[in-house]
Amino acid sequence: MLWDPAFLGGVGACRVERSYEMYRGIHAYLQESGVDGVKVDAQSGLGSLAGGIGGGPKLVRQFTESLESSVVQSFGPQHCINCMCHSTENLYNYKYTAMARVSDDFYPKDLPSQTWHIAAVACNSLFIGEITHPDWDMFHSVHPAAGMHAAARAVGGCSVYTSDAPGKHDFELLRKLTLPDGAVPVAKRPGHPTLDCLFKDPTRGGAAFKIFNENRIGGSVVAAFNLQGSAWDRKRRMYAFFEDVKERAGEMKQEFQDSLTDDRITAFSGGRSRKIARAKIGPTDFWPEEKNLARYRNSELPFTAQKYAAWTHLGRFLHLLSHNDKLTMELETLQFEIVTVMPTVQIALSSSHLGSSVVEQISILWAPLGLSNMMNTGGTLLAHEWAGKNEFDEVAQPWATVTCMGPGEFVSYSSRRPMNVYIRANGKRNNGELIFEHRGDETLKKDDNCPLLLEKEIAFVYEPTSGLLSIDLNAVGQHEIRVIW
Repeated sequence: MLWDPAFLGGVGACRVERSYEMYRGIHAYLQESGVDGVKVDAQSGLGSLAGGIGGGPKLVRQFTESLESSVVQSFGPQHCINCMCHSTENLYNYKYTAMARVSDDFYPKDLPSQTWHIAAVACNSLFIGEITHPDWDMFHSVHPAAGMHAAARAVGGCSVYTSDAPGKHDFELLRKLTLPDGAVPVAKRPGHPTLDCLFKDPTRGGAAFKIFNENRIGGSVVAAFNLQGSAWDRKRRMYAFFEDVKERAGEMKQEFQDSLTDDRITAFSGGRSRKIARAKIGPTDFWPEEKNLARYRNSELPFTAQKYAAWTHLGRFLHLLSHNDKLTMELETLQFEIVTVMPTVQIALSSSHLGSSVVEQISILWAPLGLSNMMNTGGTLLAHEWAGKNEFDEVAQPWATVTCMGPGEFVSYSSRRPMNVYIRANGKRNNGELIFEHRGDETLKKDDNCPLLLEKEIAFVYEPTSGLLSIDLNAVGQHEIRVIW
């Protein structure tokens, strides 16, 4: 610790009555310079400086009040990340700023820390996510572990931001996290470990670590990671490799450092020295009990076991699963897979629609999944409605409508080929801001660069073997998709 600035220069705090003045001096200057927000680091250290002046909790409360008042005035409460604040005297005093870091730093040059970071943010979110909105830290898009970090942020329900050097960006990766208008498909809640991972060491034993979350219209998403081989070493107080990979650790570190200095996006091949991690992913990761899914069934139809559509992001394959089915996969070092799962709905369909003279009530199984090009595929879905009966409670032409962000490839599951598919832009950007609006017969465009789309029939691709229905959404903004069988 002899090199630490706190040791060399000492540590102190300004007088409490001048804390607001201190924060205003900093934040006003940053605001005038065009800065959008701040990350306030080392907050938990403040409580140790309160001897003789009322104690840590009192001092922290007073400084937190000054900090938040200044942040709200300069940036707004949503533009502050509280950091190094896991002390309860910090967490329990936030009234306006809702975001807090839940992990150690992302260390771009520290190889053993890459995998442990993913486990730390998910496990810490179990507690801290009930008090604040978890922040999972920045990452580099050009980095050997960039894909794994991006996948974690995609399912983490957290803000997504990078600390890339100017001109060093993997735009192909970033486009899987954010749409062209800047909208990010964020999951509804803080990402948590699945139940079967909760009390297992994610760094040993050969099992993949899984993080799950829920999206806004009822579907869920899970990411599986290979985090085997390294963790925090309490004796050496550093991230380190385990004994069973030490023979290759030196070679791995050199390979890793070489990849960091290469302008190209280099895949790290350290998997030769680590064990394969195996994952099993299925509906029970999200919905342990099938009875909780009654809202997805049409009560007028004969009961059938619940089915689920599952889309693999990297594998790009659609699976139809029963409640207890599992997808199995093997992951090498720094590898991951993301699976979007949506319960199917049953839509009534009479046999007369199929050309039969005998009216028999059967059903279509249908599940929208979202944009296949995004890591959080289901996060792009905004609304979903369906029906197979008319106002007289008679079996009518079945339909489903979905509101989805764009652009990208919309994918869904349908047990039968649709007759027609229609789309139109609903006049909103992906974040909900109006682009144009209708007033009587007049259409007012708020953005001349946005195409105005009236509902029109479009071509689609249907694979009868898998039930995959895919549609290209070309415009930037929200689309309303209407499917008719």
